[in-house]
Amino acid sequence: MKRFFLIGGFIGLTLTFGSSLAASGNLNLALRDGMFGCLVVAFGFRFIYRQLEQGALHVLQAEMEVQQDMAPQVNGNGKHTHQTNHLNGSSNEE
Repeated sequence: MKRFFLIGGFIGLTLTFGSSLAASGNLNLALRDGMFGCLVVAFGFRFIYRQLEQGALHVLQAEMEVQQDMAPQVNGNGKHTHQTNHLNGSSNEE
């Protein structure tokens, strides 16, 4: 996450500083604008990273639930219970 924050800050600084310097020609104002751009883009990158991380977590949790549903269930007698294979609709009874 630190890497995304730093990369976002660097991108924000360079883009904002460059565009502000080209527009105004004043170095002091360009540095100030670059500082604000650095912070805004860095926090934007952090937000995007967190959203991607949460999405990946949801996908992994859903995959774990599917794998747990497909695992054979054992009842109290030590025999497997009826289970339907979710991929092709067939059922296994032992």
